[in-house]
Amino acid sequence: MAVAASVPATHLIRKVTTVDSTVTNDAARPRRLTPTERRIIAYVAANEGKPCSKAKIAGSLGRNVKTVNRLVSRLRDEGILVCEYLWAENGAQLANSYRLAREPGHQQRSDNAQP
Repeated sequence: MAVAASVPATHLIRKVTTVDSTVTNDAARPRRLTPTERRIIAYVAANEGKPCSKAKIAGSLGRNVKTVNRLVSRLRDEGILVCEYLWAENGAQLANSYRLAREPGHQQRSDNAQP
């Protein structure tokens, strides 16, 4: 699916059922999403707000955990995914919760401090 350079990033993020393959990077030049990045975005959209480990995402997609870790980090850095850190009452970190950013370049990360 070809995407014109003038398509706003909000269009790219909201159409997760037919994930477009182009995002704008820091230099404002379009970058093609990899097939695995598109699948990660679709998975997060389907499971938005639910605690989910990267290992669970990798298992669901049939990909290596290191690959998913690298791509999730890249999608977070590009402002496509938002990570919310979750903590147990005893201070142990739980599986993170991921959701799609609501606006392009939105890099908000939850500052849930450890108790």
